[in-house]
Amino acid sequence: MALAVRWLTLSVRARTLSVRRLTLSVGDRALAVRRRSLGVRGTVTGRWGALTGWRPVPLLPLVPPGPMGIGLLGMRRVCHQSIVGHIQPCMLQSPHFGVNGGVEVLIHLATPSRSHSMEHFSASIMALRDHGCALRDREGEWILKESAPMPPEPLAAGAPRPSHDLRVPAEVVATAEQGLAGGGRPRKRVLVIGAGMAGLVAAYELMRQGHEPVVLEAQQRVGGRVLTLRGFAPGLYAEAGAMRIPRVHDLTLAYCAKFGLTLRPFVMGNPRALAYLQGVRTTLGQLNADPGLVDFDLAEHERGRTYEDLWRTATKEIHDLYAQEGEDALDRICAEYDRYSIRSFLRERGFSEGAIELYGVMSFRESNLNAAVIEQFREIVGRAFEDMQEIEGGADLLPAAFYAELKGHIRFGHEVTAIEQDDHAVTLHVRTGAGRTSLTGDHAVCTIPFSVLRDIETRPAFSRRKQRAIRELNYNASTKILFQVRRAFWEQTDGIVGGTTVTDLPIRRICYPSHPAPGEERSVLLASYTWGQDALRWGAMPPHKRIDQAVEDVAKIHPEIHDHFEFGVTHAWYNDPHAAGAFALFEPHQQSSLHDAIVAPEGRVHFAGEHCSLWHAWIEGALESGLSAARAVHEAG
Repeated sequence: MALAVRWLTLSVRARTLSVRRLTLSVGDRALAVRRRSLGVRGTVTGRWGALTGWRPVPLLPLVPPGPMGIGLLGMRRVCHQSIVGHIQPCMLQSPHFGVNGGVEVLIHLATPSRSHSMEHFSASIMALRDHGCALRDREGEWILKESAPMPPEPLAAGAPRPSHDLRVPAEVVATAEQGLAGGGRPRKRVLVIGAGMAGLVAAYELMRQGHEPVVLEAQQRVGGRVLTLRGFAPGLYAEAGAMRIPRVHDLTLAYCAKFGLTLRPFVMGNPRALAYLQGVRTTLGQLNADPGLVDFDLAEHERGRTYEDLWRTATKEIHDLYAQEGEDALDRICAEYDRYSIRSFLRERGFSEGAIELYGVMSFRESNLNAAVIEQFREIVGRAFEDMQEIEGGADLLPAAFYAELKGHIRFGHEVTAIEQDDHAVTLHVRTGAGRTSLTGDHAVCTIPFSVLRDIETRPAFSRRKQRAIRELNYNASTKILFQVRRAFWEQTDGIVGGTTVTDLPIRRICYPSHPAPGEERSVLLASYTWGQDALRWGAMPPHKRIDQAVEDVAKIHPEIHDHFEFGVTHAWYNDPHAAGAFALFEPHQQSSLHDAIVAPEGRVHFAGEHCSLWHAWIEGALESGLSAARAVHEAG
């Protein structure tokens, strides 16, 4: 029986090479091995190539045992000779990476059943800022080798050297392993409204400290806006909600590590992905090399420049201020720029109307140009879109891991309709399928979005400042349309593996999967991912019309969709009664005028959720705010 390697992920971190993911196909079965260490220095060889500079360390054989055991990178047993014809030769050279840097390589080795070439090769290079890397092709061999490190950004004499990342504090991240710090007061019964990520982590950490959390979830599942759709062919899934984790989101990664979840690269930028603008079809690589391929009626000084170049120039002051002062600059940035929308900021920086349009279309923010520009500044400082990861097997494995620990503390189908409290207790009035009931506890943690909380009665009423925050906090819309297709045709026709196509068509962007399902030619394509008014427009259509219209749009970019489309699935978050929006997104002035009121407790009721953090739209924000609320309850008298 022939065996073929389909995917291999290697990580180089602190002079240690690790196999992050290996998937092999044996007939129609897929085998996998994860996180096997390969040691340091020396040489490792295999029938498919050589890794120089690394000492070979035997690995455990893959299952099933016996004759099918196979050696990997220096292992002493190798399966049948027929394996040689199924694996393209490749070589990696990288023996001298610095301790503080790292490189991760994702290799898709083609097999005869899918291709006879290396056209499915994709690579993701991390820590490029700290270690320059070169990647080249030599007649079928791909070589990744270290080049000269990029010089650090200059700092003024005597200026403090800031952290490059805006991150959750280390002591908060440590909670994942160590639990809530400090001795808690007497055991408390805590009512948690909502089993999204904030509610789950709050309940979990309170439970670990001996408290009694009771989680009330209106739906029949956990995760909130982490929603993995699995109604596809066996082995396929797709994300209706959160789908990626930046490498700088330490808290999210810490809980993934705690629960033993496997991460793999989520491909963001891909020069082979397409741009379809004003009826012109080109690749992003070609458009970046020649921005004049598409006419946006730019001013003379803007012509020949990419939108990223224009944005970097406009935000140079922000970069410089952060380089000088580090995180101390954030308050100044907020005070100075909280009044600006993206549009008004770009106008103030001298952008022509054409340049504003260019930026809005290419950055997928045309529908959100009236949002607060500081939301983007925070992502600049926090490097939110660099070095993305995804949870192998689906993002819902993270809430499922929390659920496994909290099963006895969660009550599904419990919709809170009113919150009542006095000086000694909190009572929640609940609607269930069996009627109405009420539960009483010492404290409550409310994690549902303010867009949903608006419909819940409170007795006594929350403070005026809290009521204003609940009324005014802006929530962004998001709609996704997903297609199951018979074959990932974009890989063969355009050589696209991962990344995003940008378009001015109503679908706005197409996101390609970074990884195929093992042993499966079918794939799920994120055919449309929209925000703001674009998302509301799609949400106003019945689901079948969304799918029909999206097929028409995708066909203008990929005519092959007509031959491979099987069915579509869609989710509009503004139409979801348990979310009423995808994520909080400040309008101008809202951070300075609303944020303190958003996070402030009301008596015995504490608040959490991504809207209660400045990491809007991210799992990181939900987890950070959930821990903050749990800590406040834990330490309360």
